[in-house]
Amino acid sequence: DYNGDCMVGDTSDELTCSAYQSGRCDFEHGTCLYSQSSDDKFDWTVSTTGTYSYGTGPTKDHTTQSEKGHYMYIETSWPRRPGDNARLNSPI
Repeated sequence: DYNGDCMVGDTSDELTCSAYQSGRCDFEHGTCLYSQSSDDKFDWTVSTTGTYSYGTGPTKDHTTQSEKGHYMYIETSWPRRPGDNARLNSPI
């Protein structure tokens, strides 16, 4: 989209943005340059099969438009407690 959202001052297309591996991250081949924070209470999860909480989460992945696509989520019900947090660090 050629907006300045790749890096400060950069107006290139995201497909050629050096901050992304393979252009952009769809979680189909790992977490790209995203990383789990070490100063939080729990981690993000990559999944294709839904969440542990009944009736929550996507029915399909928006990238592949199938139930086989990968996405990231956080489980906010048990055993989470008030004040718990999960951070995913962005390469940008």
